[in-house]
Amino acid sequence: FNQFKRIANIYFLFIAVIVLFGTFVVDFSPKDWKSKIGPFVLVLFWTACKDLYEDLQRRKDDREENMRIAKKFNADLQTLEDVCWCDVLVGDVLLIPCDGAFPADLLLLKTAEDETAFIST
Repeated sequence: FNQFKRIANIYFLFIAVIVLFGTFVVDFSPKDWKSKIGPFVLVLFWTACKDLYEDLQRRKDDREENMRIAKKFNADLQTLEDVCWCDVLVGDVLLIPCDGAFPADLLLLKTAEDETAFIST
């Protein structure tokens, strides 16, 4: 049903229903139903394959991003330890190096230099 969010697919579905109705119910359609249904099914199949490829690529990119390493402060041992971004929890204190990437939704507590921070998204 995700394919029918596109207005063109809704239009061609409507045309296909009219042709099928005209061919099998009333027998007034001058068009052969195969000439409308075949291309419509091929377009839906191609779009679904393209969407599947994009979703798999997005999943791969997300997995790579979530496996990046951050320095987390361990309060019990008073040390910094390496953790994957996917293992960062609410309340964890992270050390972010200058110009370093960081996981989303962090609260900046302190900067190392002159109390100025520039964050680029």
